Amino acid sequence: MALAWGEPAASVEPVGLEAVAASLVEVVASPAEVVASEATSVTAVARASFGRTGPKSLGQPSGNYRGGVQSDVLVDEWLTVPEAAERLGVDVGKVRQLIRDRRVIALRRGEPGRLELPAAFIRDGALLKGLPGLLTVLSDAGYDDEASVLWLFTPDDSLPGTPVQALAENRGTEVKRRAQALAF
Repeated sequence: MALAWGEPAASVEPVGLEAVAASLVEVVASPAEVVASEATSVTAVARASFGRTGPKSLGQPSGNYRGGVQSDVLVDEWLTVPEAAERLGVDVGKVRQLIRDRRVIALRRGEPGRLELPAAFIRDGALLKGLPGLLTVLSDAGYDDEASVLWLFTPDDSLPGTPVQALAENRGTEVKRRAQALAF
């Protein structure tokens, strides 16, 4: 007896191994259109839930964000691109390339919206160790730049401190593990 797509398992009588194998071939081979339509609806649900701006459950701002109270309260010092270039000992073009490559993130703040990045991302003339990989993990978890900054600078009693402080103190493994858990 072949299984019908979506038929409850309780309504199927026990059969031999050959019959099960034959019915699996039928089931796996037949629902191509169903799988395609389900994949489309899953993609639509994911886009509606996460979009380009991060998880909606976090209440994140839209993509044309110009800096907000939350990040201003959490981040003590911001650097413009030229200031960051000076601290890193590179030219402005290199900092812009780091931003484009998502090795560091910058937000448009103020009016007019100019790119600024948290000063805590730079220590001793270099980017924090582990920051680029952590930003990739956060991006994969659905966090946009603003949500990533908020997560990195929000105090966590179990760390203790903030994730960016833990990175600066060479406790990046624990921070990355927590960021990976955000995706689930």
